[in-house]
Amino acid sequence: GSSYDEGFGVVITSEEKIVVGGDYSNGTNSDYAAVRYNSNGTLDTTFSGDGKATAAIGAGDDEGRGVAVQSDGKVIVIGATDNGTDMDFGIVRFNSNGTLDTDFDGDGKVTTAIGSSYDRANGVALQSDNNIVVAGYANNVSTADFALVRYISTSNPVITLSYSTSVFSEASANNGSINNSTPVTITLSNDALTGTNGDNFVSAGKVTVSNLPSGLTAVVTRTSPTTVSVSLTGNASNHAAANSIANLTLAFQNSAFNSGVASAVTNATKSDLQITFNDPASNNALSFDGSNDVVSVPASSSINLSQGTWEAWVKVNSLAHHNRIIYKEGADLNGIYELYILDNNTFGGSIRADVVVGGNRYNAIAGAGAAIGTWTHIAATFDSTNFRIYVNGTLSGTTIVSGAPAAIDANTGPLGIGGNVDGTPSSLFEGTIDEVRIWNIVRTQSEIAADMNNTSLSASTTGLQAYYHFDQGTAGGTNTSITTLNDATTNANNGTLNNFALTGSSSNFISNDNPLPVELVSFTASAQKNTVELQWRTVTEVNNYGFEIERRAKDDRHLQGDGHLAWKKIGFIEGNGTTIASKQYSFTEKNLSAGKYSYRLKQIDRDGKFTYSQTVEVSIANAPKEFALEQNYPNPFNPATVISYQLPVSSLVTLKVYDAIGREVATLVNEVKEAGSYSSQFDGTKLSSGIYFARLQSGDKVQLKKMILLK
Repeated sequence: GSSYDEGFGVVITSEEKIVVGGDYSNGTNSDYAAVRYNSNGTLDTTFSGDGKATAAIGAGDDEGRGVAVQSDGKVIVIGATDNGTDMDFGIVRFNSNGTLDTDFDGDGKVTTAIGSSYDRANGVALQSDNNIVVAGYANNVSTADFALVRYISTSNPVITLSYSTSVFSEASANNGSINNSTPVTITLSNDALTGTNGDNFVSAGKVTVSNLPSGLTAVVTRTSPTTVSVSLTGNASNHAAANSIANLTLAFQNSAFNSGVASAVTNATKSDLQITFNDPASNNALSFDGSNDVVSVPASSSINLSQGTWEAWVKVNSLAHHNRIIYKEGADLNGIYELYILDNNTFGGSIRADVVVGGNRYNAIAGAGAAIGTWTHIAATFDSTNFRIYVNGTLSGTTIVSGAPAAIDANTGPLGIGGNVDGTPSSLFEGTIDEVRIWNIVRTQSEIAADMNNTSLSASTTGLQAYYHFDQGTAGGTNTSITTLNDATTNANNGTLNNFALTGSSSNFISNDNPLPVELVSFTASAQKNTVELQWRTVTEVNNYGFEIERRAKDDRHLQGDGHLAWKKIGFIEGNGTTIASKQYSFTEKNLSAGKYSYRLKQIDRDGKFTYSQTVEVSIANAPKEFALEQNYPNPFNPATVISYQLPVSSLVTLKVYDAIGREVATLVNEVKEAGSYSSQFDGTKLSSGIYFARLQSGDKVQLKKMILLK
């Protein structure tokens, strides 16, 4: 101005620009003023054209005494304004271009009378939601009192809670427990949650839960300043009737939010969350008497294989004769692709698969025979060259087909389960059969092993042409109305039950007593920087020695025998033997390069048998492209805050904190860091309230961020 110009406050923005607030003389009295400089000290002409913005509020002197800059670049100047009689708190807000912000009380100016005489504002701070806190004094005639005013920013964003899903589902065990392998995540935008990570908001009274089924307990856990995870523990007593609900209600209270106003938060109360309970599925199998019991499936093009996979679970009761399991006929009634167990007298109970190619019959015989009364999984595959047989998920024999590549001979006749359909019955199965699957694709050993215990395998899985669960009957009940064995796929290759006893204790539908060694209900992988964490959970374990962890990378060029990428053992986690209690496991792999990785578990029994889990994939991102220091969170903070930064290359890094006059108060990092994203916590417990600066340096690159400690 033309006379006295006074600066009373300074702020350094995230772009390193310098903003000074105060007042200036207009020749008659004083008005508010804000000046913005570039980091090199020149006036920033993008701010009001010349780097200077002024505003008159009252009729007399307006005295600017403090300045603040919002996250959106808007500039706030506070102080005192003459109302003609005395002074009031005065505040103005400029847009980032230096014009008055008309979103702020219509003209960018607000005055507040507090005491009966002179009121003066001397300091200003911004909350995380951009609300403005102004401090000073109010004159009550005889003395002055502390005065504190908070102004609501009219540019406040909408505060919202968003839910990752609105449905909780019962675990596969059908025991009333909830599948929490992927907890419901609730994310808060434009505000922050109170408390610290790990806090249970339900027990703390910050969230109330209603309409929760008896036997379940809700746990709402703070996982970050803006997220909570919701899990339901325990066992619902009414799950057996599949009494699902659609009105589970979570209500966040005022104490859950930094802003302290739950009513201003969208979805703070959500009353349409669902819990779905599964109808308990039967786990039956079908008993065959070895005399005349057989399932006949009519001819169908969907199970006329040229190559593929056929498999079943079986428990044989007699080895005095051959036991046919799967028998797919050709036009001459002979079996074209088969699965069976040979007699013990001549062949030692060998497990065998047959396929006819080019008019020639080929056998794949397993190295070990079947044991009476023991459940065994048998699978055969033909890929136009290699004819393989697998026992309990392990490759047990391979036959090379001459003249390959070639297709299986025409198999346009019916499918028999437990024996042949046409002609004189022979070699009928005596024992129990379950989980018969016919595929028109060649499954790998790992796929067979991973899915052989999966009784919940989707019937729409690629390549699955026929799938028989044998679960439609009632074990030991009256099943005379059931004459058809249902195919779970959309191909509807349903079979006819021939000669089975279907009533009472003689019913061929019996409970499957095949114990799974380990029931794995969840297996997940997550990546953080260059580290992968695997988490898995079991609900029951029988004779579990432990888990080998295997990994393969997408860009790995090492192949295994079946032409697929090779798996590498990277660790082992000990199991819990035999238990009916749920067990949680984890494994961490560090220092991985950028790329896509696949992981699987090899679950090993104490008798050496093993199965594979499904495969999970995870990606490690490339290193950051830019050197960056992020704004600390929360800000303002008390007493601790987190400072995050990114490094595009490996270098010596220093992260230090300075007070408002440039004194170093803390060194958070002073070491060589690899390229990546990092976070450090700064604790201001022993420091006084005020403005501090985080300074990150890597080589010749430097960035600063302003932080506010508000106690």
